[in-house]
Amino acid sequence: MDASESDDQLSSHSLDQLLGQKAELLRTKLNVLGAELCDRFRLREQNLSALASECERLDADVERVSRLVRYDLREPRDLSPFVQQRAQLDQELRRQTTACWTDIVPVVRDFLDLWEALEQSRARSLFLHHARPGAA
Repeated sequence: MDASESDDQLSSHSLDQLLGQKAELLRTKLNVLGAELCDRFRLREQNLSALASECERLDADVERVSRLVRYDLREPRDLSPFVQQRAQLDQELRRQTTACWTDIVPVVRDFLDLWEALEQSRARSLFLHHARPGAA
């Protein structure tokens, strides 16, 4: 083995190491973004679940007061605060859903960009591996 073959092998090994480190870094970033997405969806579900529970409680109150109104035990205007609160909850539900997607879309975009970069890195590594002199 002469000096140029040794230099080629060292250079090849260094390039493989560099590409491997880059791929590992991209995988780590993908894992972090994936975890962030899961956390955001978990928070969304918690918020929506809390709002749904509040809506159920409010609906039960509306039903109870409506029954009392039907039997003239309460005034129809007594329903108004419940209806207003329900409308506010519906508005909050829409706001939460919109805010969640507004928050998640950039993270998904970053995730897809990193995934593309990882796949390009893999393709580049495979190409360079097969393009080497003496490669199988």
